[in-house]
Amino acid sequence: MDPNNIKIAPKNKTCPKCGAGFECQGEEDCWCESYQILQKDFLRITQSYSDCLCSSCLKEYTSD
Repeated sequence: MDPNNIKIAPKNKTCPKCGAGFECQGEEDCWCESYQILQKDFLRITQSYSDCLCSSCLKEYTSD
């Protein structure tokens, strides 16, 4: 088994901001990695919430 091809099973999570359920793919291959978030906003998120945010809440912090 190639250790570079091991996929982490998605985790069902609840958004700590809005309470919506969503799926987390893990630290390196998750959908959230595609969001462009300013460092100051990332720090605000990590200081305010204990876990990942859902895509709707995370979009509020994108730099688009």
